[in-house]
Amino acid sequence: MTLTENIAIYAAILSSALFAWEIYKHFTRGAKINLVVSKNMVLIPDPIQDGKLWIKVTATNVGDQPTTLTSLNFKFVGRKFLSKKVPSNAYYVPNNPAGESLPR
Repeated sequence: MTLTENIAIYAAILSSALFAWEIYKHFTRGAKINLVVSKNMVLIPDPIQDGKLWIKVTATNVGDQPTTLTSLNFKFVGRKFLSKKVPSNAYYVPNNPAGESLPR
């Protein structure tokens, strides 16, 4: 094989690898939210809310792009959280009840 053929083979292999890398980056980039939900949480110390149980939601961006959370929506159906049945209660939380805005 000549030098030109060897360079052409090297260029074809390199361009194929770079194309595969660009496809991988396209599907793995962006904001990715890791959501952790804890039920039956108690506020301590808070005598006004004595006996009430709360749901704690923690959202963490584990992606490589920034994002902003503007609201939180969920539904509660009897004892099955996020069930496909008709919700007995629906909730929309636009801000943190403590007065602070959601993290950006």
